[in-house]
Amino acid sequence: MGWLNKVEKIETIYYNPELRDTGDLESGTKTITATSKPGAADYSKVMSMAKPSDIRMLIKVIGARLSVTRDSGTSSNLYCSVYVDDADGSEADHCLFDGVDVQAGSLQVQNVLVGTKEVLFNLLKDGSTHTFYFFFWCDSGNSVISLVELWYGVGATGASHCFVLTVGHTGLMMFGMHRGGIGSGTMRTDIHGTIDRTGYHSMLVAQSSATILGFGSAGLLLTTDGVAVDLWGTVATDLILIRQVQVMLRSEL
Repeated sequence: MGWLNKVEKIETIYYNPELRDTGDLESGTKTITATSKPGAADYSKVMSMAKPSDIRMLIKVIGARLSVTRDSGTSSNLYCSVYVDDADGSEADHCLFDGVDVQAGSLQVQNVLVGTKEVLFNLLKDGSTHTFYFFFWCDSGNSVISLVELWYGVGATGASHCFVLTVGHTGLMMFGMHRGGIGSGTMRTDIHGTIDRTGYHSMLVAQSSATILGFGSAGLLLTTDGVAVDLWGTVATDLILIRQVQVMLRSEL
């Protein structure tokens, strides 16, 4: 009858990282004539993303998506670099997008995580405000741009499986979340029922379109060994991310 003396503890963790969005930084049009990266940014934006309130919830990946519209011009190439907390673009480890040719591809994506742009990963997940600086230049001639926008969040880009969040807990757990997407493809989600990812419960596969601000539920999962969230999509330039998480934890004291 020892079970009669056991005391249980119930906890609830809420986490709402949401989608972070600069909005369109260019209200009209801008003509880019610089032929090398300028010493001062063309645009800047201050943003922040909430961090989990509980150390058992760990961010594993932050995904970013850059969109630029070039309307006209004589250049063959239009380049863009985006730096975080580096106003003159001189610190290489603060570079999110490094001289990408947006004239060749108006959409660019990047994942930051341990081992890949790790300084930026640690900055963006710390819950503080950070300034994003956008630098533009051409190979020659000029380019006229009319839209500059960047999104980021707890999530991943590309069409490969990527574990973006884990929750460690020994005991019964109920896990639920909403996720969203920026892009044109299909959002996909697996929730692994063990934090070491050796087994999983597939909660969503090929569920909903990642149309701008797409919003979908990933349902509920009961597990006793922690959770690892696996997100991916069907289009390489899409961003699939976690918008809200609610976790209920039961343990015995």
